[in-house]
Amino acid sequence: MSSLTTAINLKVHASYTKALDLSTVTDLLSKVYTLTLADGNEDDEADLLFHDVRAVADDTDDDLDLSGVLTDAFGTALLFAKIKFLLIKNLDDTQTFSVGPTAAVGWIAPFGDITDRINIAPGAMAVLVFDPIGVTVTAATADGLTVTNGDAGNAANYEIVIIGSTAVA
Repeated sequence: MSSLTTAINLKVHASYTKALDLSTVTDLLSKVYTLTLADGNEDDEADLLFHDVRAVADDTDDDLDLSGVLTDAFGTALLFAKIKFLLIKNLDDTQTFSVGPTAAVGWIAPFGDITDRINIAPGAMAVLVFDPIGVTVTAATADGLTVTNGDAGNAANYEIVIIGSTAVA
């Protein structure tokens, strides 16, 4: 029996300063955004965790099947029905890659269209936090996510974290 409790905290701290004629004004922003998910497969819950460091060769795709092919740290196949959190961090210094639905059975829900992509520059990351209800994954028809390294040159290494839930009981 497995159990997953999740607390996602995104902290934004910024100090914006501007020199004026007679003074310097500073605008400070310090904000923490939090998503907490209990163990389970209902709203406000998650029971599946996938994380990995992966490589995508130059001018190729790394296709991820979100329903049945990815495995957790214990070797169990993950059958995501809802995705609540997705983080992809580009570890490469030179390669830009894109993330989007696969052509055949693309996970279109968060992107809007089969051709939509998020470009992730070297050292950058994309963090998608879906509401606690999550974004639906449909096995065999809408469960493919692809990382495309369209630049000739080197492989691009990346970290990926996916948190979600199985089908609602």
